[in-house]
Amino acid sequence: GVKKAIDTIPHVFRQQWHYIGLDSIDHTLSEIEAFESDHDPDGHILTPSHFPGIQDTTQVLIKPVVMNFIDGMETDGWPGITIIKLLESRHLAFTGADSTLYYLDSDKALIKRHLVDTNTPTPGYYDIYSRLDEEMKSQQLQHNVGEEEEGGLKKKEKTEDEMEMDREEEEMAQKALLYEGLLKLRFPLLVKPANSSSSRGISTKSVVDTPEEAYERAMETKRVWGPVYVEEYITGREYTALVSGSSATGIKVYKVLERVFRSEIPERERMLTHDMKWGENNYGADETVKTAQWWMQVCSEADQERLQAIAKSIYASFGGNGYCRMDLREDHRSGEVYVVDVNANCSIDEDEDCAMGKILKASGLTLGQFFSILMEDAIHVRDNLVAKSKGHAHTDLKNLATLAAIGGTKRPNASTGAEDGGAHKNIRVSA
Repeated sequence: GVKKAIDTIPHVFRQQWHYIGLDSIDHTLSEIEAFESDHDPDGHILTPSHFPGIQDTTQVLIKPVVMNFIDGMETDGWPGITIIKLLESRHLAFTGADSTLYYLDSDKALIKRHLVDTNTPTPGYYDIYSRLDEEMKSQQLQHNVGEEEEGGLKKKEKTEDEMEMDREEEEMAQKALLYEGLLKLRFPLLVKPANSSSSRGISTKSVVDTPEEAYERAMETKRVWGPVYVEEYITGREYTALVSGSSATGIKVYKVLERVFRSEIPERERMLTHDMKWGENNYGADETVKTAQWWMQVCSEADQERLQAIAKSIYASFGGNGYCRMDLREDHRSGEVYVVDVNANCSIDEDEDCAMGKILKASGLTLGQFFSILMEDAIHVRDNLVAKSKGHAHTDLKNLATLAAIGGTKRPNASTGAEDGGAHKNIRVSA
């Protein structure tokens, strides 16, 4: 589907696909860089006659663009931020978030902190147990082992009673600190895993009314999902907005969808828990589907104007770039709209049962047209970076022909692994 979509984009000269191991990414990027040229593969100078619709120029350049679909964390064994940084260091045009936003969005607590730091409208939160806490605990353990080895004497091992007493003291201190932080927030609260997606770890029990409930639920969540945080739970209408571009290149907001929950569902349970999202027959095309507990609908024109302006402002405030889909909640009491989730490099699909497909159709766009917007923005970002290094800005894109490159996927075809002889997971790159 992606190949066919790219084939529909005007001025895409050609696309190639390669399956590679992470150990050969440098070689492939060098090949992609070599595509930038004012000649075709046969050595002929490119002219506007090669590309109907390109005017007012005597020269056409081929610009390589990497369509970047990478969404791995690397700790899970799949390509992630290392590839993004490589693309940046090579000054290659690529779609999707830059390495800064990609890193922040890899941990929901990190992006949450960033939203607060940039004064972006978002519910208040408290970071109960973060990835940083895990790293510090690991470093402390290694430090203690190192001290024992250096001293040559092994510390006297504690009895089980002594260790249990230490645990109780640590838990009491942790609880006191946690309660102090929680009491600064407005209840009810929503307990959320920091390193999960697709509503994993979220259930109706995740909404809590007291610090005691928040602590118990957080510890349960932590045991299964690791890092965890809580945020103020906003009851009210829920929206999802697709946005692309950046403040530097121009921000585009597409048609906003509302997630509608059946009115019989209690107000505080109207959210996408894992069961609600993935339970059999829970989702329906609209309210006429009797089994449907929720559905998505395109917001009215009056709401579009209001919500698109809000989405654009929110996206700009936290430095959004590439493309992302944001989940928004409108407080039923105040009417204020908050961003509750940021999905940089969100999944792309034309299926109208998914948010992306429904948004593109409502916006009057094909998948190929959306890719074209992303590619043009990627070229603009890249050329501005190169131009700045030379002391002048570049803004004219209309005369550029593009060469599509499809960047790695999180779940590539495992059967290609043996071909490259690499021990790493493969990523798929084409140029």
